[in-house]
Amino acid sequence: MAQPVPVLLWAWGTLTALAGAAQGSFEVSVSPEAAVVEHGGSVWINCSTTCRDPGASGGLETSLIKTDRKNGSSWVAFRLLNIKEWASSPQCYFTCNGNIKLVTANISAYRAPERVVLEPLPEMELGQAYNVMCRVLNVAPVTHLTVTLRRGGETLHTETFQNHTGTGPDDITVITEITPQRSDHGQEITCHTALDLHGSHFENSSSAVELKVYGAAQGSFEVSVSPEAAMVEHGGSVWINCSTTCQVPGASGGLETSLIKTDRKNGSSWVAFRLVNIKEWASSPQCYFTCGGTIKLVTANISAYRAPERVVLEPLPEMELGQAYNVTCWVLNVAPVTHLTVTLRRGGETLHTETFQNHTGTGPDDITVITEITPQRSDHGQEITCHTALDLHGSHFKNSSSAVELKVYDLPEEPWLQTSRYIEVGARPLARCWVAGVFPVAGEARFTLSFGGVSLNFTVTTSGDTATAQGEVWSPSPGQHQLNCTVTVGPVSRSAGQSVLVYRLPEPVLEVTESRTLVNSSVTVTCRSPEADPPGVLLQLRDAERVLVSSAPTQPLVQLHLTAGEEDDGREFTCEARPDSGIPAVKRTSARLTVLYGPRMDDSGCPREWIWKEGTEETFSCLARGNPAPTVVCTKDGVSASIGVQRQVRREDAGTYHCKASNAHGSASRDVTVQVECKWPLVDPPAGDLEGGHANATKGFRSTG
Repeated sequence: MAQPVPVLLWAWGTLTALAGAAQGSFEVSVSPEAAVVEHGGSVWINCSTTCRDPGASGGLETSLIKTDRKNGSSWVAFRLLNIKEWASSPQCYFTCNGNIKLVTANISAYRAPERVVLEPLPEMELGQAYNVMCRVLNVAPVTHLTVTLRRGGETLHTETFQNHTGTGPDDITVITEITPQRSDHGQEITCHTALDLHGSHFENSSSAVELKVYGAAQGSFEVSVSPEAAMVEHGGSVWINCSTTCQVPGASGGLETSLIKTDRKNGSSWVAFRLVNIKEWASSPQCYFTCGGTIKLVTANISAYRAPERVVLEPLPEMELGQAYNVTCWVLNVAPVTHLTVTLRRGGETLHTETFQNHTGTGPDDITVITEITPQRSDHGQEITCHTALDLHGSHFKNSSSAVELKVYDLPEEPWLQTSRYIEVGARPLARCWVAGVFPVAGEARFTLSFGGVSLNFTVTTSGDTATAQGEVWSPSPGQHQLNCTVTVGPVSRSAGQSVLVYRLPEPVLEVTESRTLVNSSVTVTCRSPEADPPGVLLQLRDAERVLVSSAPTQPLVQLHLTAGEEDDGREFTCEARPDSGIPAVKRTSARLTVLYGPRMDDSGCPREWIWKEGTEETFSCLARGNPAPTVVCTKDGVSASIGVQRQVRREDAGTYHCKASNAHGSASRDVTVQVECKWPLVDPPAGDLEGGHANATKGFRSTG
């Protein structure tokens, strides 16, 4: 009967998923990707995503029964129970920022063999051929089934069903032919089944059927050998027993062989020899007996074996997600190869099993087994192993290779480059190159950053599954240069490039014929540019208000001719240079014009009349324009007056002030009259100011001195 195997419970939890796309994209994964469940059993399916959208939602589309939902920030898990579909493909999905992605799991239901039945065998005639038939009832999936027919401890026939079509349970019939010998009489035939489900094994066996073999007519004799087929370790020994049914007392027998015979033993109807140091990989010693002048002989088959000397798994390269790779296992110096089984496994999952029943040659050989895998993210860190089994009629010799770890890498998106398209000679702007979705971790990303074929110095930072390299871009020579960024993780490389124009734009030259000039003098302002690369510069000469003159693309300079006026004093001219090629750059040079002129006095700076009130605080002010700034002196009655000083107004301040402005270029004069509105004096007021016979003590009068 099949032995129960513990059901594997798939754990759920927060899965740290490394995204496989550029910023804003996302991936969906499912665990387990392939599950084998007992028919009518249950399994947990976990759906996870790398989406960073807090509003992301996910689920599982399936025709199976879902219960016991669990979820976290980036995962959701469902328990599927009462699974009775022999093959089903539930789909995990997530919605992220309006986009939907899904991934499919594969679930296979199994049923261990319900019964293993060996058909009854008839009584057999010596030397005739008969079929041995085994029926395996109600088993699934048949592609994972192995059926072995044995005679005693000897394997008669092994059959697998990897090419079987159909997913549901089926009844399997296995037939092999035997030709019974005398030594088979009383031996038991059995049928054994094994269902290998990715690390779980279900075995079952039939009841034994006894062989009944009957000889020829009375008066004849037979010769038999035991064992008929022997498997001996290379260099080892075996006893070969020759027996006869001859009843003649003088019957004699022996053993013809090229092997070394020692330790002969014999009885009335048998003789035995020990064969030692057997180094022939296949030999056929012959037992013979002489009975009444008649000689009969029978042949034994001796095979030497050598267990696998070494099992070597070829080192695996670092793998790119989704690409196909060969897994190669070498089994060294093994014999007989026809009895060898090689199995390649990933973790507890069987990837490939190979037998060699059609192998030719009897001696030891080196066997190579190759299978192809297409790694997924879930394979990263898994171990590949190669296992061998040499099945020698009941004796099993097993060996395994060292494990080789799978390293899976992915860069699902091209890198992004960010820098200016135009760089001035001598400038050192920053360039950034970043890539998202690095798997397994962003820290394993390796960058190369070059400009114009020269490697750049840069620093690398990581955030989540994104890696960024940043460095200064510069070139000592103008021209078109290529900025290249290559990102490598494991065997996967992605590159991005950008063309950058390095230009030279010298500071423009601004020349003024006389930056300090007299009023009404002629002045020429020249704006020009030294040679630029690429050639062609647009020039503009402007002041603070407007563009004064512009150049054509091939014009080497622009000029402005003017007659300096007082209003031009302090006027700033700017020479602007821009590349004609459309490069968004500008250089400026400025100069200020100084116009020298004599003093100018007007009402805005030096009013001709002031009217003050006696007792108030006032400031006498008289300013003059001129360059250089004029010196202003004001006198009253030959006495110098203070200018710009606040004072209390007295009636004595009234009068005419004579003001004179002077500088190196001339002078100007102006009379300024100050009137003071005075209070009534202590003397009698004028008659006209009397009202009702009383003086108005608060009404003042204007004094002009």
